[in-house]
Amino acid sequence: MGNSDWITNFGGDWNLLPFAYEVSVNKKVAILIFLVAFLVGCQDAEFQKTPTPYQLIANPTAEVESADTAMLTVTTTPMNDGVMGVDNLKSSCLEIVPMKNEGLTKNGNLVLYDRNKQEFYKYIVSSGSKSVILGVNPNFVSVSPDRKWLAYITGPYLNQRLHVQPSNDIDSFSIDLNTIEKWLTMDRWIANDKIVFAKHDNSDNIRQPRSLIVLNPFSGEKEERPPNFPDIYDNDSWEWGNSGRTLYSLDFRYVVYFSAGKNFGYTLWDIENEKSITSIETLNPRIAPQWMVGRKAFIAQVLNEFYFADIDGRSGKLTDFGNLFSGKDIEIRTWSQSPDSRYIAFFMSFKSSQQVLEDRLMVLDTETSKVTDYCISGDTLRVASTDVISYSPAPIWSPDGKALLIESRIELDKSQLILVDFVQKTATQIMENTAPFGWMLLP
Repeated sequence: MGNSDWITNFGGDWNLLPFAYEVSVNKKVAILIFLVAFLVGCQDAEFQKTPTPYQLIANPTAEVESADTAMLTVTTTPMNDGVMGVDNLKSSCLEIVPMKNEGLTKNGNLVLYDRNKQEFYKYIVSSGSKSVILGVNPNFVSVSPDRKWLAYITGPYLNQRLHVQPSNDIDSFSIDLNTIEKWLTMDRWIANDKIVFAKHDNSDNIRQPRSLIVLNPFSGEKEERPPNFPDIYDNDSWEWGNSGRTLYSLDFRYVVYFSAGKNFGYTLWDIENEKSITSIETLNPRIAPQWMVGRKAFIAQVLNEFYFADIDGRSGKLTDFGNLFSGKDIEIRTWSQSPDSRYIAFFMSFKSSQQVLEDRLMVLDTETSKVTDYCISGDTLRVASTDVISYSPAPIWSPDGKALLIESRIELDKSQLILVDFVQKTATQIMENTAPFGWMLLP
C-alpha cells in the first residue's frame, strides 16, 4: 500500500474539495493597507486577495523518494469552489492506550529526549534497547532525509564538534567545527549529504541576515551562501531556526526569503536568472516556511492558514480554516510534512471563553483539502520550565509516512510520548516525560 492509500483506508469516503488560490490585487491598495497596518502596530495583519480555487497534485509518474536534487512537477486543477466547509473536517478520535509487552507493529529507531534525565538517546521500539548519546546540545539535532544518519553538536560555542552517526553506530565520526568556521550554529540536513549551518561574524549583529555554510560531512566540502537578495528583511533579530533568513531548494536553484520590498512577505527567488518568481504577502516573517519534498513548491504558515507558492509563479491558500472553524479562536502551533509532503500534521489550538487553550492533533491532506481531527492533545501549557526544552517538538513522521510520534504535554512536569499508527488506527503511549526528535531506519 503506497503513501497515498493509507489515508483512504482509515479515513472513510471523502469527497474532493478545493482550497483557495489567491491572485494579486491592485498594488496601490496593498501599499495603503500596509501603511495603515504599520501605523497602528498591527504586526499580524494580512493582505486580502481575491480567491480562485486550485488543487495541488503531485505528478503520479514521478518517484517521490528519488535523488536529493529531483523535484516533481506541481500541476493545478480548477475546481468549482475554494471554500472549506463542514464536509472537509472529519473526526477520527483515537484512545491513548499503554504499550503492551509484545510491543507495537510499528517499529523504528527513535531519537528521543528524556526530560527527567535531560539526555538524548536512540530507542528501538521492538526490542526496547536504548543507546544514550552524551553531551548533546538540544538545539542542534537533526536526522537526514533518508533517515539513515543522525547529526548533532556537542561542546560550547567556539569549541564545538559535529557528530555524525548511522543507525547502527558502527561508522560514526566527528568533525571539529573550528576547522570549518570559527562560529557556526547547525540547522538541519538539507540533503542526504549536506548539512546547513548559520555563520556568525565577530560582531554577531543578529539584525543582519546571516550567511549559510553548506557542509558535506562525508567529504569535508563546504560552500558559503551569502544572503545577497533584493530587499531581504534586515531590521529585526528573528531567524528561521538556525538557518538565518534564507531557505534553499534541494538543488540550490531557488531560495525563499523574507522581503521588505513592494511585495512584503515570503519571496521565491530564481537564483540562476536573478529574478523574483512570486511571493506570499504577510507582515509576520517569524514562522519558517518549508519546501515540499519532491515538488517545486514551498509551504508557509500565514497567521492560521497554510499557503503555497511554486516556481511556475502560482501562489495561493491550501486551507480555509477561518471558515472551517468559523466563530472559534484558533491558532496553528507546530507542524511538519509527511515524507512525500502530501500530508501536514499540526496542532490546532482552540481558546475557550476562559482563555484555556486546547491543542488537538490534526492532519491535512494537501491534495483533497480534507482535515482529520484525532482528538489528541499536544502542548497545552507553553510555559517556561526548568527543562532545557520547555516546548513540545513538531510531530515526527515515520519514514513510510504511515505513523506519527508526538508528545502530549498536559502538566508542567508530565507528558506522554505517543505513537499514532494511521493504518492500525491506534495511539499508543510508549514513554513518559519524553520528547521526540527523529525517526531513523532500523540498523
